[in-house]
Amino acid sequence: MHEATVLNYSEAGRTRAVMLPAEAVGPVRRAVERYRAAQRALEDQANAGLAKIVEAWGAKRLRPRPTRMVSGARASWWSG
Repeated sequence: MHEATVLNYSEAGRTRAVMLPAEAVGPVRRAVERYRAAQRALEDQANAGLAKIVEAWGAKRLRPRPTRMVSGARASWWSG
């Protein structure tokens, strides 16, 4: 039985596979590790940005709603 290292990847919604020659395994493995590290870093940046947005909007939502007088009664600007 022969062992082979296979690189699987997605292309146009389909999974593709490429058998790697022995001399390509190390460089491809390092490239995949760099790709995954960059992907994690980008996801961390995106999550940090999302957290800032949620924090900013959450703080705005906690502020009292402005009110106005309507026929002598207090009414909210928003009906929700």
